[in-house]
Amino acid sequence: MLRALAALIGGAEDVLEPLVQRFNQQHRLLVNFYYECSNLRYLTSLISVPRLPQSPPNIFEGEEQAPSLPPRPREETSTPTPTPAPRPTERDPEPISDFWSNEQAQEQREFEETQRQLQAQREAEMQRQQMLAMQQQREFEQQQRMQAEQQRLAQEQLLRDQYARQAQGRLAELEREILNMRGQYDKDQLLLEQYDRRVKALETELQQMNDNFAQQNEAKDDMLRSLQGRPLGELC
Repeated sequence: MLRALAALIGGAEDVLEPLVQRFNQQHRLLVNFYYECSNLRYLTSLISVPRLPQSPPNIFEGEEQAPSLPPRPREETSTPTPTPAPRPTERDPEPISDFWSNEQAQEQREFEETQRQLQAQREAEMQRQQMLAMQQQREFEQQQRMQAEQQRLAQEQLLRDQYARQAQGRLAELEREILNMRGQYDKDQLLLEQYDRRVKALETELQQMNDNFAQQNEAKDDMLRSLQGRPLGELC
C-alpha cells in the first residue's frame, strides 16, 4: 500500500513521512518479537519462526522480495490423523535442526551488534544532551553575572554623574554667592568712599565757617578797640 501511494504521489516523499516512520517502527518491533520467539525452544519445536531483515524495506525504491514465511499446514480429508505419541514429561522438545543455521546465527549477531550500536548511540546522545545542557547553564549563569556586573557599573556611573552634577551645582552656587558678595563689597566700597567724601566736604565747610567766624570776631574786636581809643566828641 505504501509503495502504491509513493508511486501515486510521485516523489513527494515528505507527505508519506509519518506513515513511513510508523512502518519502520512496526518493523523493528516485529523483528524483536520474532527474535524473542526464536529463543523459545518449545515454540520453535512446533513452528518455524519467520526471519526478517534487520533494515526495513525502502518503499521508494521499487518492489522487494517479501520475507520468507513458514508454509501453512495442509488439510488432509481422506487419511485419518494419527494419534500422536505421548511426549516425555522430563525431556525438552527437540529443536528444528535447520533453524540454528549459520546464516540465522550471523543475522542474530548482526542484530545484537546493531542493538549495541543503537544503545551506544543513545547513551552518547544522552551524554551530549547533558553536556549541552550544562554548557547552556554555564553560559546562562555567565550572562547573568555579566548583566549584574554591567548593571552595577551603570549604577556606579549614574551615582558618579549625580555627584558630579551636584558638585557642579554647588560650585556654581558658590560662584554666584561669591559674585554677589563681591558686588555687595563693591557697593559698600562706593558707599564708604561717598561717605568719606561727604565727611571731608562737611569738615571743609565747617572749617571755612570757623575761619569766617574767627575773622568776623577779629574784625569786631578791631572795631571795638578802634572805637575805644577815640574821644566821645568824635563819635558824636
